[in-house]
Amino acid sequence: MKNYIVSVVSFLLVLITSEITLRYSGYEPGKMHYNQWFERVDSLVALQGFVADSQGIFKIDTAVIDRMKDDIRAFQINHRTVGKYAEDSGLSPEIAALVLDHILAQDNDSVASSIPFYEGNYSDCCDSTLQIYIDNPINHDGFYSVPFDIPCKKRTRVMLIGDSFVWGHSTTNNLLSFSNLLLAKGYLVFNLGISGADVSQYHQLLVEYVQRLEPDVVVVNFYMGNDLEFETRSPKSGVPIFYTSNAGNLYSFRRGEEFSDMDAAYNNVISKTFVPAETCLGRIASKLVFTTLIWKVVTQYDDWWEYYYERKFNQSIPESTFQLRKMNTMCDSLGLPFVVSLIPEVKSQALEPIELNKFEGVQVHCPKLETQHYNLNDGHFNDLGHMVYAEFLDSLIQEEIIGSE
Repeated sequence: MKNYIVSVVSFLLVLITSEITLRYSGYEPGKMHYNQWFERVDSLVALQGFVADSQGIFKIDTAVIDRMKDDIRAFQINHRTVGKYAEDSGLSPEIAALVLDHILAQDNDSVASSIPFYEGNYSDCCDSTLQIYIDNPINHDGFYSVPFDIPCKKRTRVMLIGDSFVWGHSTTNNLLSFSNLLLAKGYLVFNLGISGADVSQYHQLLVEYVQRLEPDVVVVNFYMGNDLEFETRSPKSGVPIFYTSNAGNLYSFRRGEEFSDMDAAYNNVISKTFVPAETCLGRIASKLVFTTLIWKVVTQYDDWWEYYYERKFNQSIPESTFQLRKMNTMCDSLGLPFVVSLIPEVKSQALEPIELNKFEGVQVHCPKLETQHYNLNDGHFNDLGHMVYAEFLDSLIQEEIIGSE
């Protein structure tokens, strides 16, 4: 009997100590996952800013841009207040911040001086287009890019494809992103990067725009953190890659499962993030961090193991690689150099190794990057990273252009 009591007391002491330690470390009872880009809300509200066109291509809704520009100037919005402005106006905060950066470049001489091409350092037909781009960062096609109908053929035309890295996340000003630094180097950069984009979008962009843009080279910026895919999303008319909401960006496709509306996507995130309170057992488990972690292991082990297995043990070719092969074949048929640059993921303040065996049949390039080139709070490049990566792409493009002559 005495041994039994000692065992029970010891177990309770371990449980209490573990619970206190976990809570002190930032864990919360009832919460299984921690995502800085998502928050639970009482009422889900859609935000304006992104749309999917008839081909399922995800892009910026140009209808809201003029409104943003007028409001930012009228209300003297700055970096500190732009988030609150977007929230109050029902607009995407990342698009509002991007537009703000360009307005600051026009209205603030100290900012303008840091933009190499702002004053117009060239004497060809692209000068006026670069000024248009400063004034109107979102072109008529819904991309953060120079106009797609620019006639200039004197510069190397680069079709730049990717996600939030190409968009320019985590720069102190979006005009210092690597796409803009390539513009400053004299390239004519058609930036088709969009936040949240996946390889299915990359392929669709190539199909829809390559002949119209007539690039000299196509560059795909493949982010190892989420571009490696083992299920293929099929772009559908009017269905966005994510629904922009006051809870965050809610993806319409996750791990092979499609969500037809914003509510379904939100409920999926909720089910993966919080212990459900609909059942008695769930309510009990959600009271402690210790039992919350047990619930997470029991209910989500299969999801975790499938994800880990695909990236560490599965030797089959990812679906994303098949998409890259299709893009490569299309570029070959058009006589275009096709460049795939792999951007490593940073985890726990260290760069994850790149598994080149996942890209069989596709020539890929790996930049020499270090953790100092990343914003460790969100995993994107900082200003230095954008500069280093721009230099890397510059050398790749030069090699491809020279090699194709």
